[in-house]
Amino acid sequence: MTVAFSLRDVLGQLQDKGLTMREATIIGGGSRSLLWRQIVADVLAMPICVPRVADASFGAALVAGIGAGVFADATEAVERTVHIEYRHEPDRARSAFYAEMHAVYRDAARAMQPISHRLGQLAEGN
Repeated sequence: MTVAFSLRDVLGQLQDKGLTMREATIIGGGSRSLLWRQIVADVLAMPICVPRVADASFGAALVAGIGAGVFADATEAVERTVHIEYRHEPDRARSAFYAEMHAVYRDAARAMQPISHRLGQLAEGN
């Protein structure tokens, strides 16, 4: 849950800057889990897409392709190679529940800040 709530925090920061997202794409090991993908969709309250090739190193390969001249730019690389295999729609009831849980998570994170700061100071001393 912590990772999903952290993603929601990042989404909130983007929205605070006037950026909007209609959907998100998930890659990497977590993208293999149907349950995890649905949790992220529900926590973010937006559709989650999973590309056919969802390995995190795929992005590095695209960047290398751009550098090598295989693709003119990132837009072309994505258009030619990224194909969405799954799309998960958020469940409204679960999204509402997760919104309440996220509020508690944020309160807990604020309450932990002084302790985290102290732990960081101890770690710096060693």
